Amino acid sequence: MEPGIPDAELRRELEELRGRLARRAEFVAQVAHDLRTPLAAVIGSVQTLQQRGEDLSPEQREALLGVIASEADRLAGLVGEVFDAARIDAETFSYEFAEVDVAGIVEEAVAAVTAGFEVDVVQRVTGELPVVRGDRARLRQVLANLIENAVKYAPGSVVEVEANATATNGYVVVEVSDHGDGIALEDQELVFEQFGRVEGTGMPGTGLGLYISRAIAEAHGGTLDVSSAPGRGATFTLTLPLA
Repeated sequence: MEPGIPDAELRRELEELRGRLARRAEFVAQVAHDLRTPLAAVIGSVQTLQQRGEDLSPEQREALLGVIASEADRLAGLVGEVFDAARIDAETFSYEFAEVDVAGIVEEAVAAVTAGFEVDVVQRVTGELPVVRGDRARLRQVLANLIENAVKYAPGSVVEVEANATATNGYVVVEVSDHGDGIALEDQELVFEQFGRVEGTGMPGTGLGLYISRAIAEAHGGTLDVSSAPGRGATFTLTLPLA
């Protein structure tokens, strides 16, 4: 035992280490599975075009090309999240800071998600938002991730995106809310952890999106938190200091 460290603290640190290692192993297995699925779809579609392309109708060829494009995008997203998480850990995740219009980012993120999903997104921007100093692309990445999560984990639910400025403490606040199953209190910090997954969701993906999003928020001097209860949906709150 290391001098000066109580047994109870050592046991707690050991349990935390074991938990991280177990989640890392689960993460590797899940990512391997998630990469194989779109890769198999791409390979199968390409092989069909190579072997039977001349026998297919234009509509069938177009459908196969659509599968290749969508699954390739999915692969790129999975690999991108893994690389982003690795760069955050290595402290090499880069930012390009400038004055940013948060209202514009909200609008872009909502448009990007609604173009890819059939979903009802209610967007509200209260008043004229002051600018923040940040990386426009990274902040859009955060908001798009929050909105996509709300769509995926609360299918059929109306997603609400609300932005406002709190002049008294000098912050811009963006909230993304859904009306889905919600997140249990004991899982609300887990969803932000690297390799952290809530059991029973059955959703594909690396599970790194919220870990990356919180890291980006904190790099901007802000915060990213969640308020939720089972059966009452979830609200993710991004808070950014004014420029």
